[in-house]
Amino acid sequence: MKISIKPLDTLFFRDGKPFSMGEDVVAQSIFPPPPSVFYGAIRGAYFGQFPHEFDHDVLNTPNDPTHKLHVKGIYLYDDSIIFPIPLDVVIASEDAEHRAYLLQRTPLNFYSNYPFQQILAPTDSTTIYRSAEGKYIRRKELERYLSGNLKSDEKGKYINYISKQIAETETKVGIAIDPRTKKAEESKLYRIGMKRLDEDVKFLIHFVGLDNMEKTGILRLGGEGKVAVYEQEDVSTEIKAPEFSEESGLFKLYFATPAYFANGWLPGWINRKTMKGEYKGVELELITAAVGKYLSLGGFDMKKRYPKPMRRFVGAGSVYYFKTDPRDMDKIIELFHNQCISDHSNDEELSYAQQGFGLCYVGKVGGER
Repeated sequence: MKISIKPLDTLFFRDGKPFSMGEDVVAQSIFPPPPSVFYGAIRGAYFGQFPHEFDHDVLNTPNDPTHKLHVKGIYLYDDSIIFPIPLDVVIASEDAEHRAYLLQRTPLNFYSNYPFQQILAPTDSTTIYRSAEGKYIRRKELERYLSGNLKSDEKGKYINYISKQIAETETKVGIAIDPRTKKAEESKLYRIGMKRLDEDVKFLIHFVGLDNMEKTGILRLGGEGKVAVYEQEDVSTEIKAPEFSEESGLFKLYFATPAYFANGWLPGWINRKTMKGEYKGVELELITAAVGKYLSLGGFDMKKRYPKPMRRFVGAGSVYYFKTDPRDMDKIIELFHNQCISDHSNDEELSYAQQGFGLCYVGKVGGER
């Protein structure tokens, strides 16, 4: 089932920084919201429609009626699907055409604790570039990026990113109210950054496991439980997998949603020293990566009625370059493309992949500079 979600008001998804009224004055919102927000919102909407099925004692067990809920994909959507920009592209300091240039693999020629023998660097060394983090691309551009079929100019190969602002930040100022006297408390003034989506933009969620959920309805999102309306959509979210004809065995993994790895930025199935590992029977070697800022994500466990532990996640748009046996490329597509990939934490009853973390796509790797 695929649903679009349209908020009726501003939204707030707090980051991992401490925020206690009277001590910390400003709270910032992260965007796009993490997959766990939508996983919880869909479960909440389901129990709102079928309240007789709710039983606190069986939450997150096989007897939970939402136990089979599996989020397959989370996207932004207007007239086409929108993705976070891959982080192995950069933007020229003076950019009027909304182009993001692909970084090239370059041999490491200096001493560093950097764990790889290759770095990612711009093709044109005469131009000043900045990070593309926070930008977005459309589905067509992502498919071009993954296939390696990119346009080029004098600065190198590039993709076009979206020029419009997907979400605006609106500042909200408030003050704590004493529940007994109904008066403002001293030293409890605060400010939070709310997010308002562009009027044409919605969230698009692909999930399975709740087939009897109503096709239209309302749900609550994020801090303050803001109301949003949802409706079923008939939209294809499939991204075409690239065809690998070369014998190099090189490929890249692009993450469209944040991913959790047991070793921080490094997948738990990759050895820290050798940068080699095995994933479901396929041997891999990590050769380089473009990883954005980490996200500190926690949440609140409704069953235990206690805050979840705060963990660091790899940001959406992160890209990992791998090498494998060329004969295993079909298996690579099967294991990774359009799949949710995340390590499992021992103290979490729900797997992160089930919630939609680590939505992954396989792409081609260009030549070395």
